Amino acid sequence: MAILLILAIASISCSKKPVQVGHINMISNRNVSSGFNYELLQRFSNSSIKQIRRNKARTINDAIDIVVKTVPGGEYLMNAKVYRVGFFFSVEGDVWGVKSQNDMNGLKSGDTVFYKKGRKSQTAKIISFKDLDNVNIQLGNGRLKIVSRDNLILKID
Repeated sequence: MAILLILAIASISCSKKPVQVGHINMISNRNVSSGFNYELLQRFSNSSIKQIRRNKARTINDAIDIVVKTVPGGEYLMNAKVYRVGFFFSVEGDVWGVKSQNDMNGLKSGDTVFYKKGRKSQTAKIISFKDLDNVNIQLGNGRLKIVSRDNLILKID
């Protein structure tokens, strides 16, 4: 009977299926100033099962950092859920922080850029920054597209 209990506990702790272990109102690894006006930067960050499995860490602190750092200006999580994935942790929630106009390589929301795909390039406008590597742009024909920031060149007027 004891062997069966040990096997059951081991199989639950080693499973790859995410298991929610907590729901937290606010969680952060940094000091949050109560006098500062933070804004909601991204809702439901890291919320798909695929993202939860991919963005796992050995500690809850590292899992929080992974989610917060994917959003430029992110400081803390609200409405966070903590998951156990095997021997690892993953976190999802709403990312709050300081909305920054400037981002990587001097690009900011509203800038006109050249979007390069292969040998073709076209003019586009930056709408927002999805994460550290991807940017939401609006092409000249009005279509919205998520592209790598490596494919963008700032247009100097």
